[in-house]
Amino acid sequence: MRFLLLLLCVTTPLTAQAPTRAAKQWAQKYHIDPIIAQAVMKAADGNKIPRPLAFALVQLESAFDSAAVSSTGALGLTQLLYSTARDLDPTVTREQLLEPTCNARLGMRYLRQMLNRYQQDPRLALVAYNEGMRVADSLKVLYTSDYAQHILERAYP
Repeated sequence: MRFLLLLLCVTTPLTAQAPTRAAKQWAQKYHIDPIIAQAVMKAADGNKIPRPLAFALVQLESAFDSAAVSSTGALGLTQLLYSTARDLDPTVTREQLLEPTCNARLGMRYLRQMLNRYQQDPRLALVAYNEGMRVADSLKVLYTSDYAQHILERAYP
């Protein structure tokens, strides 16, 4: 298992892979670079995350800015905290988290873990992704989280 984790962020440069037709379509829909679209799409597919959900999450988290850094220190496209990323891949560096392919892979892997934990309920999984599992575990969160609602509305208009 550790060997697999080490491979998560060992990637080829984004420019080495030409974007697929599907990536170009997603890029056109969101007015983003096809290379970014390809990274999000491949990470979503690899973690069995519906593509609309993955793109909506990245749009809300970082507006597709791979260099985004929040006031709390969350990094990259999926706005992962470094500590969360290290739980997913103990070898990942802060610099790697700003690389779109690595960040998308880890972010979608984390979302997959949250979906599994919350019986595939995207609302609770998104709350846990954004606010933490303690908040998601409380029953009243279903009525208080605008974050999950914004992403779901974007993913499934």
